[in-house]
Amino acid sequence: MSKTQNFNFTIEYTPHILPLDLPIVPLLWKTADAPIIFLHFHNCIEIGYCYSGDGIIVVENRTYNFTAGDISVICPNAMHLSKSNQGTESKWEYLYIDPNLLLKDFFPNGFPNADNLMYDSPDFVNIIPGNEHTKIKSLVLGILDEILYKRENYQSSIRGLCLAFMIELTRLNPQKFPKQNKQPETRLIIAPALEYINHNYMNKIKMKDLADCCHLSITHFRRVFSSIILTGPLEYLNHIRVRKSCTLLYNTEESILDISLQTGFPTVSSYNRHFNDIIGTSPLKWRNSVRSIHSKDYK
Repeated sequence: MSKTQNFNFTIEYTPHILPLDLPIVPLLWKTADAPIIFLHFHNCIEIGYCYSGDGIIVVENRTYNFTAGDISVICPNAMHLSKSNQGTESKWEYLYIDPNLLLKDFFPNGFPNADNLMYDSPDFVNIIPGNEHTKIKSLVLGILDEILYKRENYQSSIRGLCLAFMIELTRLNPQKFPKQNKQPETRLIIAPALEYINHNYMNKIKMKDLADCCHLSITHFRRVFSSIILTGPLEYLNHIRVRKSCTLLYNTEESILDISLQTGFPTVSSYNRHFNDIIGTSPLKWRNSVRSIHSKDYK
């Protein structure tokens, strides 16, 4: 069951570059109980399997509960993020898929009813209880197993399992989502700017550069960007810079000064200020605390 709420989060665009020969990418992830302060969206379908733990997942303006054994399905461009219950951690594995490309040998003209799975709506089934839908759970686990062990002809097996999964998913979501729904296309108007920021955040970025990426005037770009992402372009840029710096803080021993310069902040004081505004603590304190939290292995 889900409940609808009004949220006002900042938004991140997280594109996935999928291999052309087998357009499916797995990702193991541990979800902590950190507050949800932003949402993100992808350019492909995201399928998740929860191995352990429980918590909530926000999809657009809806909140779902999840527990071990559940499957999550997120449409392309649907804003979402999950968190574990207080004091706990959940273990997930995600699959990022382009079904039309993956199943092109079966359906050269595209997967039937693919439109049903490309647009999020209040009726879309984002969380599938594994104990109620054992067939879907078995198919997802089968895909993950083939990806992990790569046995003979595993690519063909993955395609077959994905085909069966997509058929079951369309049975859960039989309604036609109207093509007149322009929300995803509207959001993608600014996708070039989001990708530009993702690749150039470490450099000085001018507003004109971002507007030109989207073929919009600066004034129109600011208005469209703020209406979609719920924050201004410069605020979003600083948000991305801070989150990129988190990767360096966690994975390297580089100094706070070096990390601030590598992620595009002109001074370390500017970096500290923005980091504290967004994360709620200093970079050094965050580095020490997150390394302590994530020191355990998955197993």
